[in-house]
Amino acid sequence: MKETSQKRSKQRMRHLKGDRERRIRLLIGKGLIESADEIPEDAIPIDSDCSTLGNTWSPAIFYQDIKFRCSDCRGSEVWTAESQQYHFEMMRSSPYKRAKRCYACRQKILAQKLQAKARPEKQE
Repeated sequence: MKETSQKRSKQRMRHLKGDRERRIRLLIGKGLIESADEIPEDAIPIDSDCSTLGNTWSPAIFYQDIKFRCSDCRGSEVWTAESQQYHFEMMRSSPYKRAKRCYACRQKILAQKLQAKARPEKQE
């Protein structure tokens, strides 16, 4: 079982590396970068076909972990590159959006909304 898990992990890493190279070729082809050296090794290049670049003057060309302070609890948090990729490419969020709440505070707000929705409405 463990051997299968390791095999999947290696396949995923090969896929991610190939995807990184494909994304870099797209960025070069669209004239957003001149060479692969402009993308840090720990960053995920954007997929310009999937990402909503918006009408920005200087669109982001890669996702990189961003540290921020939660607006509710004031705790330190990191918005991961993978999470940014999901929000901007899969969910098609605006390129101007930024994370402002930590996971725990987002879950607390979600629980409050679900609880309010579950309450039976009083009829007069």
